[in-house]
Amino acid sequence: MKNRISRLLIISTRVPFPLVGGDRIRMYNFCKVLAKEYKVDLLVVNEGNVERSAIEELESIGVRVIVFDFSRMRFRLNALQGVFLDKPLQVGYYFFKEVQAWITTHIHEYDIALCNHIRSAEYLRHLPVKKIIDLHDAISLNYARASKHASGLWKWIYTIENKRVLPYELKCIESFDKSLIVSQVDKEFLAQSGAPSEKICVLPVAIDELKFQHTSGWEEKNWIVFVGKMDTVANSDAAVYFALFIFPRIRAIMPNIEFYIVGADPSPSVQRLGKIPGVHVTGNVENHIDYLRQAKVVIDPMRFGAGMQNKVLEAMALGKPVVASKIATEGIEGEDGVHYLVADAPEDVVSQIVALFSDGSLRERLGDSGKKLVREKYSWNVVARSLLAVVNEVTGS
Repeated sequence: MKNRISRLLIISTRVPFPLVGGDRIRMYNFCKVLAKEYKVDLLVVNEGNVERSAIEELESIGVRVIVFDFSRMRFRLNALQGVFLDKPLQVGYYFFKEVQAWITTHIHEYDIALCNHIRSAEYLRHLPVKKIIDLHDAISLNYARASKHASGLWKWIYTIENKRVLPYELKCIESFDKSLIVSQVDKEFLAQSGAPSEKICVLPVAIDELKFQHTSGWEEKNWIVFVGKMDTVANSDAAVYFALFIFPRIRAIMPNIEFYIVGADPSPSVQRLGKIPGVHVTGNVENHIDYLRQAKVVIDPMRFGAGMQNKVLEAMALGKPVVASKIATEGIEGEDGVHYLVADAPEDVVSQIVALFSDGSLRERLGDSGKKLVREKYSWNVVARSLLAVVNEVTGS
């Protein structure tokens, strides 16, 4: 039996609550799982004020929250200075000497530290402490794909970041004891780029068991639903692409079908889609799961990205049939035609969705098999054991 509970420091550039976006959901559950075995402190480098309710929620699961608040002007100054450095812009954006001084002073109080994303890695990269980084996905792979579709300011950002991110990811993997990544595809990309494969652990996206609750009582409607934060380039592009080039062809065949774009902070290009007959842009909603429960078909038509898509697993956990692009299903150990339907070409997406609306038994069969797959491989009850195993290995517990 241990004489004391080991202490763990998590460094994050986002408060993982409310649970909006896959990265927040993942880190919140990391905190929840690790707080059962370790004394967890969460240090957040924050832009603006943190809601008291968010801190109270994290404290309720056993996490002490340490917040460093900086003004938007300080962040913008960091961004400007970052252009002239050789590190990724996002690393410079979140780096503050005050935070580094606190970590350097207090790091000896912890048995292990965990960085959430490469954005916080610089704080620990050179310190002699047992440390893990959650890379989430291979950002370099994501940016290489995104740069082909982006325009304007984002095109410029991706062009700069794409040259800087991969070398930095490789340095992080080398200097941290273990690096977590959400899929085998991302791991293989980084390994082929020169990263030591033995230091990378695949820890997939996971779904909370509450998501498996029975959906009875919710009337299914003739809805196609796409969920996600709608200010991200990948989600915005997917929504616009589907609404303009695919949905009208579906509605020409089935005029009663509605398309719901559900997610916070829709970009101007997404907001304009609400003018298209049958397209609804909800903006921020209290619970996007309620929309998924009412959908007959859930889609993820992303054309670029990396990692695993939380939105696909959520829909599958609810027993909903999913039509998704090949990129959107990367990392999910499922089978096309059994657990979901994969389609990239517009005509294929149209035919798959029309087939699902026309065949209730097909919807039910895909929904049931998808739900079973998520429960067996991607529930937090399963992934939590893998997370604890990696952390305990590094600490020597």
